[in-house]
Amino acid sequence: MTIPVEARELRPLLHEKIDTITEADLQEVHRLLMRLEMQRLMNGIGHAVDEGYASGRITAESIQESIAEYRAAKP
Repeated sequence: MTIPVEARELRPLLHEKIDTITEADLQEVHRLLMRLEMQRLMNGIGHAVDEGYASGRITAESIQESIAEYRAAKP
């Protein structure tokens, strides 16, 4: 069996599989997809932080200022 690599081939195959799996497996697939989304978001945050440090927008001082502002607003 050849595994499709293009999205237009994978989508129908995955839809078919989802329609036939058990409820327990469906819950596991959902957890896996949520984990994938979380990893993607965390990578994006990591890149944004790296860029912030590289550009000088994020510094130890700006972090301390942000913490102080937050604490002052949330007594």
